Amino acid sequence: MTPAELSEALKRYRFYHVIDLGYGIVTPGIREFISLQEPVLAEIRRADLRGKRVLDVGCRDGLFSFEAERRGGSVVAIDRTPSSALNELLIPWFKSSVEVQTLNVYDLSADPEKRFDYVIFAGVLYHLRMPFEAIKRIADVMNSGGTLLIETALMLNHH
Repeated sequence: MTPAELSEALKRYRFYHVIDLGYGIVTPGIREFISLQEPVLAEIRRADLRGKRVLDVGCRDGLFSFEAERRGGSVVAIDRTPSSALNELLIPWFKSSVEVQTLNVYDLSADPEKRFDYVIFAGVLYHLRMPFEAIKRIADVMNSGGTLLIETALMLNHH
């Protein structure tokens, strides 16, 4: 696919994340959220994920999944409703091996042979009705000594 074809293909999808696709092309995601995503990206960039299994919970368009893969991680990306662009356009464009699963965080289950070393849990916690149950499910699929990266909303309420 040429950059011109890519630009045209982007128009067929709706994006949450702004993802740099190279050639001066970015996905038309929600720009207001970039400042919230930057600290998460910075933390992933600090991690050496070579040879590590990574889980991206609530992956949507795969912004954090692709960054973890660039850092050497073997990434499984889950979302209750992953974007269609992730599988149809972005993974092929990046020649990525991110494995996408349509899965709710409450449905995570532990396969002892496939636990995760690094879990990205960004922008999800504040959406959940049972946040502690979700964290327990995540902990159950992690290796001992693994890293859980949590980012969530902060509401300041002044009276």
